[in-house]
Amino acid sequence: MGPRLRGNHPSAGPAFLLEVAVAALAAAASDVPEKFNVGPEHFMQANLHKEQALFLKPADAHEATCQSRSFVQRRSEVSQVSASGADFSSQSAVDVVIVGAGYSGLSVAHKLRQSNISFRVIEARHRLGGRILDEDISKRGDADDTIEIGGQWLHDTHSNAIAFMNAMGFDVYEPGQQEGLQKFPCSGCHGRVATSSGWLNASASGKATWPLSIEEMRLFHATLDTIWKEISETPCKDPLSNPNAPIFDSLSYDAYLRQHHQLESFPEFERVYGTLLDLCLEAEGAERVSALHCLWKANCTHSGQHAGGKFFRVRGGPQASLKHLASELQSMGSIWLSSEVLAIKDSDESDSEESDEKLKVVVTNTTTVLARHVVLAGLPPAQLLKIKFVPQLPEEVSKLLSLLSLGSVRKYSLVYKAPWWRARGYSGSIRYVNYSLPSLDPQRCFDNSPYSASRGVLTCMTTGDVNRGLQRLSEEARRAALQSVVHGAFGAAEADESPQVVDKDWSRDAYSGGANVFYPTGTFSSSWPGTLQVFFHHQLSSSIWIAGADYSHISHGYMNGAIGSGQAVAERLVQTLHA
Repeated sequence: MGPRLRGNHPSAGPAFLLEVAVAALAAAASDVPEKFNVGPEHFMQANLHKEQALFLKPADAHEATCQSRSFVQRRSEVSQVSASGADFSSQSAVDVVIVGAGYSGLSVAHKLRQSNISFRVIEARHRLGGRILDEDISKRGDADDTIEIGGQWLHDTHSNAIAFMNAMGFDVYEPGQQEGLQKFPCSGCHGRVATSSGWLNASASGKATWPLSIEEMRLFHATLDTIWKEISETPCKDPLSNPNAPIFDSLSYDAYLRQHHQLESFPEFERVYGTLLDLCLEAEGAERVSALHCLWKANCTHSGQHAGGKFFRVRGGPQASLKHLASELQSMGSIWLSSEVLAIKDSDESDSEESDEKLKVVVTNTTTVLARHVVLAGLPPAQLLKIKFVPQLPEEVSKLLSLLSLGSVRKYSLVYKAPWWRARGYSGSIRYVNYSLPSLDPQRCFDNSPYSASRGVLTCMTTGDVNRGLQRLSEEARRAALQSVVHGAFGAAEADESPQVVDKDWSRDAYSGGANVFYPTGTFSSSWPGTLQVFFHHQLSSSIWIAGADYSHISHGYMNGAIGSGQAVAERLVQTLHA
């Protein structure tokens, strides 16, 4: 889901949320999950009309006017049917087809347009953005009233994403630091952490403020130093060189902390475990994620250094910059929405008279396009595996895609008239744990009020088994459960106020199926050849490329990873096509 969310969640003592959710989960533990049957996503009608007016669907699309290469001119009036069965008599031919209109796909398109290379962007959804999705909570059309219901966070090290936002004319800001607005009435407002002993105040970093003894602190820092040493011994480009790689891959991150580092022997196990769990924040329970994946990802992200820094939001919402860019690209008729790619095949024709490289036939549910190269941009593994490739993808790539998993994650926002928790001295940060589950993965809520401060918004992230339990509840029970967590942390809101709810379960999104790709326990080592090809080279064959936040070893899971991988692929395409 783009940037992972840094907020904090709780599990109120005997939390109503978790009791009900776990009961629902347990009742259905033996059930086979039903197929998702998701209708059109909730989308503001006005914005939908705007997008439908801006972006052409295949039936209405005209030929791209970006006549950059002789290939386009040569293929503009193809009038034969190839042996593959595709009729090109009325179809377009471009240098590059980009499958996916999120940050990675439009970053590729942006660079290709600058280099005068023709392209076509094909998107299965009826909108732009992929897992980036904004909501105008005031319904007044004011960009500063926007909240994010998909990915949202930029870090101060995310240079690609910050430069991209600036180039599109969008500002980034640190929450609570908007110019001219007094966001927080107190300095160092507390968050709240639910522990087995009840609710405690937390520091700005979301950690409970109860003290450790000198001996406990010594043990904690010794363990932390050992973990950072193991991270440094798991090089981003050669993680299997870690002598303990097979052992770490066989352990879940939960078992790595509990057993390998014997955290359960700590008197303050609960606090120490929660702190170290944050080194590998995923949208899934730590008992499902390979420990080797976590060490590798931490090395790629932090280069063996302790994490820190500031996080930012995009003023107006991250989807707005995509719409801005797409409106410029669409002047060439180059973006097709509601068009799902079904197959990518070799044609019978060569790229050029001097080359034996076959052109690619991209078959959608509505039309067919001929291209020299294809970029798979931001599609989750399950969606990629649904596409018929002729010839097939390399075996190591198919194996990797079949092993990668997505976390079960929901973003649930409660929209109030005002951020009432601030007046009580709270930052809005909540962290809670379900003590009735085997794992102690923290769930998080945070103050997600819009830039304008016109409303008060608390956004809760529910992941893993907790979210699967919530899925079994009715809408009313789910709302009551999450409100009970908020009230347990901060007390009740004003008696006469019933908050508006903005709910997005990404694991039930038809084209996402979850968020944040991870390696399940025992899969990292065996899939490393495919990882090298996908995460580092971004090339699946001589003419098929891949990019996206889920396929970037840098800023994995964040917008920065999507933009950076898209730009890297685009640069190589420019070199290839201009050679």
